[in-house]
Amino acid sequence: MKMKALHIIFADTFGDEMIAEMKNMGVTAYTIIPELFGRGLSTEPRFNNHVWPGKNMMMIILCDEKSAARIMERLNTLREENPVEAIVFWTTPLLDISVHDKKITL
Repeated sequence: MKMKALHIIFADTFGDEMIAEMKNMGVTAYTIIPELFGRGLSTEPRFNNHVWPGKNMMMIILCDEKSAARIMERLNTLREENPVEAIVFWTTPLLDISVHDKKITL
């Protein structure tokens, strides 16, 4: 089974909603990086200071290709419904993983 690492960046104000969405889709394991700074193509910069308030978060999900496609489909809808939340995502191939995680399924 081919595996993917799905990386999702979103505004920290959307964190609770993103976690709820993952729970609704049956995602049981993920990692959250709680503080990222930057600027996207369609949003204002977020540097968590008085000039550019706000910050982003990143969620990383390790899953099979079919699950990644299903999650990305939902993320595309969320992005359309919430354009100011700056939801961006991509996958990378997962070439190897620790033995106890080799049977990841959603």
